Amino acid sequence: MGLTHCTDIKVSELHFDEVLRLQHAITELALEVTVHTLPTLRESDGLSLARVNAELTPQERQAALAISAALTAGAHEVAKGNDAVIAAARALFDVAPDITLTRLEILSSRLFAKATVGAHELTDSIDIRVSEG
Repeated sequence: MGLTHCTDIKVSELHFDEVLRLQHAITELALEVTVHTLPTLRESDGLSLARVNAELTPQERQAALAISAALTAGAHEVAKGNDAVIAAARALFDVAPDITLTRLEILSSRLFAKATVGAHELTDSIDIRVSEG
């Protein structure tokens, strides 16, 4: 960024934890760069669009669907507060077979999850801000 003197950078919300680290680094280095996030693209079954998906077996892909389902379940509880959001998402992971939740937290108004399926680490996030109106 410093070499190119760019003023804007666009990154996917898929790895939202990395977006926050990038923004922190830009702030710490006092760079005049604005970070713009792009929505996570999804496949027709709801799985976030990522290169790792091509490496999943059909059984692993089926297990991976629990991530977006859990995030959606959590987002539906947003009116009840952050604890309810986390609890709803965790409850789905607790009953989903062949997937291991390694991280679930709220990061800057997004519910973020990281899980392993087989040998693959997958991440996803969803906006959980309460809309006004």
